[in-house]
Formats: sequence, C-alpha cells, structure tokens
Amino acid sequence: MKEKWLHMREHGQGALEFALVLPVVLIMLFAIIEIARVVEAYVVVENAARYGVRYAQTGEYDDSYCVDLDGDGTPCAGAHKDAEIDAARVASIKAVVRGVAVGIMKDDVASPGGKGYFHVTVCSTRPGFVYDPPSDRCLPADDAGDPTLGPTRVLVSVTFEHPVILPLVTGFVSKVHLHAQRTGILERFRVSKVIGLPPEIRLPTPTPMPTSSPTVTPTATATQIPTATPTPTPTPEPSCALISVGDLDVLQDDLRIVVRNDNAMPVSFTGADIAWTITQSGEKFDYSQFLGAYYYDVDDTSPPTTTTASPALRLGANYQSTWKTDFDYVSYANFRTGTYGVTLHFSFDNGLTCDIARHYTYEPIHVEIVNPSPGLVIDDDGDRSRTPFEAVAWDPQVGVSNGDGIQRVQFQLVYPDGTVKRHQEWAARYCTFGGDSTCHNMWMSWWNLLHNGNGTATLRARAYSSHRGYWSDWTEVTFEINFPNTLTPTPSMTPTITLTPTITPTPTITPTPTITLTPSNTPTPSNTPTPSNTPTPSNTPTVTPTPTPTPTPDCSKINISGAYVSGRHLNVRVRNDNMANMPLTAAWLSWPKIYSGQYVDAFRWNWSTYYGGNDYNPPTSASSSGAFPGGTTRTWTAVFGMSPLYGSYTVELTFAGICTKSSTFTFPSPVPTSTSPPTLTPSPTPPASPTPTPAAPPTSTPVPTICLDC
Repeated sequence: MKEKWLHMREHGQGALEFALVLPVVLIMLFAIIEIARVVEAYVVVENAARYGVRYAQTGEYDDSYCVDLDGDGTPCAGAHKDAEIDAARVASIKAVVRGVAVGIMKDDVASPGGKGYFHVTVCSTRPGFVYDPPSDRCLPADDAGDPTLGPTRVLVSVTFEHPVILPLVTGFVSKVHLHAQRTGILERFRVSKVIGLPPEIRLPTPTPMPTSSPTVTPTATATQIPTATPTPTPTPEPSCALISVGDLDVLQDDLRIVVRNDNAMPVSFTGADIAWTITQSGEKFDYSQFLGAYYYDVDDTSPPTTTTASPALRLGANYQSTWKTDFDYVSYANFRTGTYGVTLHFSFDNGLTCDIARHYTYEPIHVEIVNPSPGLVIDDDGDRSRTPFEAVAWDPQVGVSNGDGIQRVQFQLVYPDGTVKRHQEWAARYCTFGGDSTCHNMWMSWWNLLHNGNGTATLRARAYSSHRGYWSDWTEVTFEINFPNTLTPTPSMTPTITLTPTITPTPTITPTPTITLTPSNTPTPSNTPTPSNTPTPSNTPTVTPTPTPTPTPDCSKINISGAYVSGRHLNVRVRNDNMANMPLTAAWLSWPKIYSGQYVDAFRWNWSTYYGGNDYNPPTSASSSGAFPGGTTRTWTAVFGMSPLYGSYTVELTFAGICTKSSTFTFPSPVPTSTSPPTLTPSPTPPASPTPTPAAPPTSTPVPTICLDC
C-alpha cells in the first residue's frame, strides 16, 4: 500500500512539473514564431521597396492605370499624354510594390499608424516636389519624375505596421513599425522628349480657304489664332551664349568645369577635347563624366585626349551639372604643376553647335615669411621683441589677399642643434607664436632652447589650400643665434638663488598682517557700494555682441581629417571648428566599380542612415539635413554591397549649402605583402643608444636659468 502511495505521489509531482513548464515552452514557441514573422515582414518590406524603385527607373507602366484626364477619349495619349502617363506610372509602381508584399498581414482599410497599415510613397527630385520623412509623404503629391529635365532621382518608400500575435505581449506591444526606402536614377524613356522634337504644326486651319463662299472670311480670321501665342514660343532660338561654362578648376587629380544651360530647351553634350601635360612618369588619363554618367573610360598615356559621348548626354533647360575628368598614377604635387586646356562640345536639335574652351595654368600657393628677415641676428640680451615671426599666404585660384583659400599655415622652427619645434595657425594673421592684430613674441619655452647652441636657425612655413585640397611647398628664412657661453655663466648665477632664504624673515611679517586683516573686516561696509551694481541696466547693451555670430559660416574651419576602410564601410572623419552648427546638406562620392555587382547600399552621417542607397553606377550623390555642431568631429560613411574596398575614392561633402569639402583617398588592393619582420631582430643593436651618456650634461643646465629674464 505504501509503495502504491509513493508511486502515485511521484507521478503526481511529475504532472505538476509538466503543468508548470508547459506555459513557458508555449511562450518560447510563440516568441520564436513572432520573431520569424517580424523578420519575414522586414525582408518583404525591403524587397518591395527595392523592386518598386527598379520598376520606377525603367519608366514602364500598366495601361490599365491610364486615366483620361483631359476628356479627349485617349488615355495616356493626346495633348495631356505626359501627365496621364505620369499618373499611370505612380499607380503602376504602387501596384508592383503591393504585389511583392503579398505574404504579410496588410489591412487595406487600416488608418495611418494602425495595425496592418501599409503605405507606399513615390517621390522624385522634379522641381516642385519634396519628400517629407516625418510624414512619409511626397509633397504636394506623389510623383515618379521626368528624366527630360536632366538626371532625375526617384524614391520609393514603404511603411508597414506589422501586427503582433504573441499572447500576453499584445497588451503591451500590438504592432512593430517597419520602414524601407530605396532611390534610383531614371532611365531615359520618352524618346520624343529626349530627342527634343518640335511641337506639331497645326496646318488644318488653312483648309477652310478652298471654300469660295464669303463665309470663309470669318474662318480666315480664325487662322490668325496660331500666330497669336504658338508662334512666339519658338522665337527664343537656342544660343551658345546661354550655356554658362565656369573656370577650369584643378582639385587634386581632377579637372572640373561647372556647366549650366540657361536656354529654354535642352542641349546635347557630345564630348570634350583635353590637352594635358605629362608631369610624372606613368601618368595616364583615366575617365570622363558628365551629368553623373561615365561617358568615357579608356586609359590614355599620351596627350591630347579626345572624348566622345555616344549617345549624347542631354542637359535639360535651366539645369546645371559638372563636367569632370580624372587622371591616374600621378601625385598631387606634380599634377598641379601642369598646363591644361579643355574644349567642351554641345549641339542643339536645330543643328547649332557650340565649342567652348577653358584653359588652366598652374599658379603655386603663395607663402611668404615676412618676419624674421633673412640674416637677422638674435643676441643674448633677453630682448624677444625681434621674434614675433609671421607669414602671409593665399591661393591665387581664390584671391590675392592674405588668407584667401587658405585653411591653415604650418610652421617649423629648426634650432642650430637640429631640434625642431612645430606649430599651426588657423586664421590670418598667421603668427608663429599666436596673435591677431599683432604677432606675439617667441614663447619663453622656445626662447630658452636658443641657448642650446649658436649658429644658423631656420623658420619654415607652408600653407594648406582648402580649395585645392593639398599643401604648398615649404618656404624658409634663416637667421643667426649668437649666445656665447650661455651655459657657463648660469651656474655662477645660481648661488644668487640661495639668497632666497633671506625671504624667510617674511614669516615674521605675517603676524602683522593678521592684525590688519581684522580691521579689514570692518570695511565690510565697503560692500555697501554694491548699489553701484545698480548700473546693471547698462549691461543690457551687452546684447549688442549678438552680431558676432555673423562670422560663423567660415568654410576654412571645416576640415576632412582622414578616411579609413572597415569591411564594407568607407568612413571619412570631418571636423567643424566653427562656433555654429554647419549641417551636412549634400554628399557626392566617386567610387571604383571593383565587382560587377558592386553598389552603394547607404550613406550615413554620424552613424545614422540618411540615404537608402541601392545605386549600382558611380558616382553616387544624395542630400541630407544632418546637424554638425560647432567644435565637434563627425563621421560620414558610405556602405557598399561588397568588400573588401580598395582603389581611389573621391568624397565631396557640402555643409550649410555653401561650404564644399573634397578629398580623394586611395586604399591599396588586398595583396599579401611579404613583410620581413625578421630583419627587425637586429633591434638589440639599439642598446648601443646608451652611448648618449652625454645626456648627463643637462645636469649642468640648472633649471633656475629659466627664470633669469622672467
């Protein structure tokens, strides 16, 4: 009987344990299912946006979505053909997106933000349309873009409120917000508009003329209708003078020209002739691009180079773009010393051709040391008034005034014993030891080093051009140091410091002040003059300093400090030394297509994604509104679809819409280099460095000498 009771108790305990574990197991099972559902929905949303933008790029549309907007009975045709096709394209893109997202729990009647809510936004860079991220809407309405206005980018955004079905959790989290967006550049559809065919001529109006009856005369008056408004429209004939071509600019290893078409019709860019100077062995012409498209990509090692755009690239009416060409295997220092000439070729549909030439001859960055003058002699007289060393610098491509185009000036002071001291100045006036209205004298710590030897000292200076993106050559001035036997007399002087004990009697004086201090407490009434603070109203004028923020937009105080590659990420470090916020407003990236399927997946600013990427053709550009507070360093990142990354990358970042910073970074290909660290084994030889036992002489330079001319 006892055994039976024990058997029942054991089985009852097992049933109890099973009853307790079962809910936990069920919750874990539901959690796994829920996580899988969220991941699946996220993948579907991402793919829906990706497929949507790819469909949008082609310009295709489903005829079933054509609507007769003008009532002429010809949907997607007739006088309002383009507007009707645009509306059909938007509806077709949304249909494609919804077709991809068939495997998720969409609720077509859900209100915005509700469970199952599914929304698609289509927006483009066509003038008059803007995408509003907070509301996920294209204002004033969805738009699929028009490539005839120039390179047009279209965005497809997908939002889905994924319903949560996990028990016990739905009371706290009823849905998960999922969002994806992708952008792409429209292909050139609408052949008639791209070719720029003239409007149809309305000839049927003269047909009434054969009728002999006088009733024809009123119809004749109607024939004057075409002469009223249609005829004036062709009057603005295309003009080469309305193609604005900027100066030929040299930035690192690139030639660039800004081109703008102010004609009322598009113009075709057919190519360019480039005359260039070989400044380094192995230098070669790499590629050319216009309107963001690579139209010539053939290496050329012997100038001049003729590039042809076939088919021609269309620059829309009132549209602006940058023509660019790139060189390879050339250092910036040599490249900038050449002479270059570029002739751009354009043609209009009526046969008018325009050949516009620009030339560039290198002018070096100007750096000049104005103090000290050559041959200056500095004696051991303690007079530092001869040492407010100064330089002036400017970039002739920007201006000829001190500081024009210059970001900073670097100084090096080389002492007679070979010691080198360095310092940088960021704002003109460029003073070696600081100063604004006047330059300061040499710092005492640097002055005392002059005592380490006599002979010739050298001050060197070079300037960094924020416009060109590189340093100038060094310029230098030499001067003489004449401090005879500066070290020997100092020991004799050091005993004078022993007199300092005579100051020890001062403690006897300290008691007397204690007496004076007590009456000093009585003058506390002197605090009564505090009412003099009443003039605080006069402090109100201190509001006037508010104008000081006016100098804040200083482009020279924004600096690209470097870049590094981490896996699929190209990271660029940027420093803002302005006092005010200089938000990032645009980014442009030229990148080598190392792999056939390589693409830009995203742009990030300070680790936050602001551009969805999915761009398979370089270069890639996108706008932003990321903050860049003063006195901070931020990281701009380009995320690629494949790794490793190597080759040459050019980054242009625009801040506050007015400051553009450009820099090119080259990363070596991942070829294993057979480094031979075993050669470092002779490192034991450095122990011979103890030979600098002469370091003992510094004991002969008593620190009290620092105070000799204090």
